[in-house]
Amino acid sequence: MFYIFSQNFLKGKNKNDRDFLLFIDTLESNNIKYTFLKDQFDKVKSNDYIFLDIGSDDLSKYLNQLNQIKTENIYPNINVIPTLYLKDNFCKFCESKGLKIPKTFYNIEDTTNADYPLVFKPVSGSLSEHLKICNNKQDVLKQINILQQDKNYFNKDYILQEFIDTGENPCKYRVIYIGNDVKLTYKAVSLESKYFCSLLDDGKIHSIDIINNEVLKLADEFIDHLQPDIDFAALDILQSTKGECYLLECNAPTKLYRSSQATKENLYQTILDFMLTKQ
Repeated sequence: MFYIFSQNFLKGKNKNDRDFLLFIDTLESNNIKYTFLKDQFDKVKSNDYIFLDIGSDDLSKYLNQLNQIKTENIYPNINVIPTLYLKDNFCKFCESKGLKIPKTFYNIEDTTNADYPLVFKPVSGSLSEHLKICNNKQDVLKQINILQQDKNYFNKDYILQEFIDTGENPCKYRVIYIGNDVKLTYKAVSLESKYFCSLLDDGKIHSIDIINNEVLKLADEFIDHLQPDIDFAALDILQSTKGECYLLECNAPTKLYRSSQATKENLYQTILDFMLTKQ
């Protein structure tokens, strides 16, 4: 059986989510029978497949149950995604390997001698939700309180990072790995925000398959540290106006519609092929 454990299905958003619908269409085009996994994890058999269409907050909720599943055919690899998707774990891993990230603080107590502004980030947030430029300690305390009051967030932890200036129109690079291979690199540029680049705004995906050697070098260094267990990564990397590159975060395979449309290549089909063949 092919199971889908989906944040959109759990939250009832599947009818309007283009990524979710593209993945379902891909399964149906390949005549693959599937069902949705809710909470009956004990029913999964050793030869079943599971596609984890979940973000970091859902990972926080269900990680213990997911770890009890007996099948090894889970995509992405459940053994490495806690390191990848939670921003605090991601940053600590990068620090332990000497990989360059923005200067990071894991609680407000550590920021006594920090230089503001700092960027407030929930460790399990996505699409720039609760992302905020903080100019002083009072701004940080306000954001902590807002996050604590948000009932939609299971994980209330946060990090604070130095702000990296990428230019007048904020931009970031994304490098997508499926298996051990780079399948796509692109540069996304925001046309709305003065500070952040997010898929929520009217930003554009520029220069599909752009080759930025410094960006790719840093991405490859990160992936090398997770070999041979890594099977998917969508790395976000910032390059400052001074040319320095910083690992920012790693994303789940939940937002591939826009890049698939831009490249005219269905990345969900590529994922499905890898899941079934490991090639």
